[in-house]
Amino acid sequence: MPDEFGPKKDRTFITSCIKEYVIIYLENSSTFSGRVDRIEEGEVILFPYQGVEYRDDELTRKLIEKERSIKMGLIAVIDKTTKKNIEAFCNYYNKREKLEDKKTQQENLEVYRKAQNKKENLSEKI
Repeated sequence: MPDEFGPKKDRTFITSCIKEYVIIYLENSSTFSGRVDRIEEGEVILFPYQGVEYRDDELTRKLIEKERSIKMGLIAVIDKTTKKNIEAFCNYYNKREKLEDKKTQQENLEVYRKAQNKKENLSEKI
């Protein structure tokens, strides 16, 4: 199988990205980011790559020190970026998730309190 990707089938560009950080957009709208380590058997190998790790009872987005392979035939677009940009996105995403979790917990608590109040009001009427 030939090493091809995207509409232009341009292997030269991805080769120029080896040892650089990139964001890879697939044809199915998925995205991957990390440092291009090498090209091997029709796949781009990222090391490290941006992933999710479960730690301390929460999911954390970060650069994972493992390999991630992506089939070149599925790649639609590749944009160069930096390690600093990927880490900044991870930090932003993690902070946003914590705020969303707090908001959800508050909303759930309010719903619970309202339900408790209704239950108490019904008990008083009976």
